[in-house]
Amino acid sequence: MTKLETMKCESLLDEAIAYAKAASVSFDNASKSSDPADKCIIERVAWGNKGYAEGINAALVKIGFKNERMQELEELIKWY
Repeated sequence: MTKLETMKCESLLDEAIAYAKAASVSFDNASKSSDPADKCIIERVAWGNKGYAEGINAALVKIGFKNERMQELEELIKWY
C-alpha cells in the first residue's frame, strides 16, 4: 500500500470512528427521549451512522488495511 493510499485509509478510519461515536450519542439521546416520534427519528439517524461506520470498516478490512485504531472502531460498532 502506498503512502497516499495509507493516508486516505487513515482518513476514512477517522471518519468511521466519528460516525460510530455520533451513533452512540444518538442512541443515548433516543433512549432518553420521551416522545415516541422523536425517539424513532433519532434512532433512525443512529442506525444510519452505525451502518456508515460498519461499511467503512468492512471496506478497510477487505483491502487489508491494518491500524491500531481499527480495534477502537470495531469496539464502537460492537457496542450497540
